[in-house]
Amino acid sequence: MLAAPLTDVVIIRADRFKHWLPQLVDAVAAIGGITPEQLVAPGKMGWAVRLRAAFTIAAVDVMEKKWAEIARAMGGRNHGSMINAYAYAQRRMETDPEFRQLVNLVLAIARAIVGQQVAPPVIEPELPL
Repeated sequence: MLAAPLTDVVIIRADRFKHWLPQLVDAVAAIGGITPEQLVAPGKMGWAVRLRAAFTIAAVDVMEKKWAEIARAMGGRNHGSMINAYAYAQRRMETDPEFRQLVNLVLAIARAIVGQQVAPPVIEPELPL
């Protein structure tokens, strides 16, 4: 017999677990209106490529994950693909304001997942996502 009564409440302390990448995959897929499976699937569908690049920026800059770990989270790609996605994202941020807004949104979500102080992303109304 149990000494304490059971309750329906379960508290999960996310700070004890460092499995943030799956949460970020789900969030980025939701932003793009696709499933997580579509996001990590092979292929070069334009919107998915941009979402993966934004994911890579957040995984490296906010979550400080290693290339191999990011590659596994992105469907088992190799680490070189993730390095290229990161470089692509950095170049694209310099020239594409819409992509820069997407990255800022993904970075804000990544910071919220890891428990950092989050400033709301600035999204210009003339560039809807």
